[in-house]
Amino acid sequence: MTSILPLIMAAAVVPLQGAFRSAREYDRPSFRYRPPEAAQLERARQLFAALARALAPGPPPAELVTKAKAAGFELLAGQDAGGEIWIVRELEGHRAGAGFYALRAKGLPVCIQAPHTFFDEGTGDLALATFAALHASCLCTNTVHRRALDVAHAEQSVFLAATEALLEACKWPLVQLHGFAADSQPADVAAVVSEGTQKPNVGVRLQKALRVEPGRVLLYPRDTKELGGTTNVEGSRARAAGVLFLHIEMSPTFREKLLDTSAPLVAALREVLTPP
Repeated sequence: MTSILPLIMAAAVVPLQGAFRSAREYDRPSFRYRPPEAAQLERARQLFAALARALAPGPPPAELVTKAKAAGFELLAGQDAGGEIWIVRELEGHRAGAGFYALRAKGLPVCIQAPHTFFDEGTGDLALATFAALHASCLCTNTVHRRALDVAHAEQSVFLAATEALLEACKWPLVQLHGFAADSQPADVAAVVSEGTQKPNVGVRLQKALRVEPGRVLLYPRDTKELGGTTNVEGSRARAAGVLFLHIEMSPTFREKLLDTSAPLVAALREVLTPP
């Protein structure tokens, strides 16, 4: 008699793309962001620090599932094109803008973030594709529109608390994906890269590695004084922790190309983030 256990186990694994889609579904007209209380933010910090330290192949341990629920999250075994992952999402029926996350054991030590997935169209799907193709350790995205909560600039958000915990526990470099409007830069500008500082280092290398045809890649602040990510709260925390922060702004056309194939972005990030 054939065992049904493998089928049950397979059914319990959640596809990342579907989980991401459902995590972004909420009633926009009625939603009002309420900054979390200090205790809630601390529970989130403790949860993500514990997840990062316990991250290992296989499904998440039961004690972490319980800890996640106490912090307002579901912790699930997931899967994407890069392999098995842990997915962290808000509890079913509860939408507070707490964000959506995925963690990968034995991944490249980098955290891919997309804080404006509604406003900067395409950046969410691009973050998922980059996370998988780069075999990155971490993915963080917002789950409500930036007009309700801008997690790249809000000082009180679970997104920021999770980032702070990951920076402390793992010191993974942060790569944030953003988009700019077509009329905000010259037509031939495909991207603006920055470290959120006036003295870029790795940003210089990323500019050279990010090959765009046709189109130019600008480096902040050398080539432009705009879109530098200098007021980004995750960038601020990364710099305070001595961790690399890369801020990548992309034109609508370039985002469309990368959604067809994320290879140029993945290759550039691998070149600058992989140790020699």
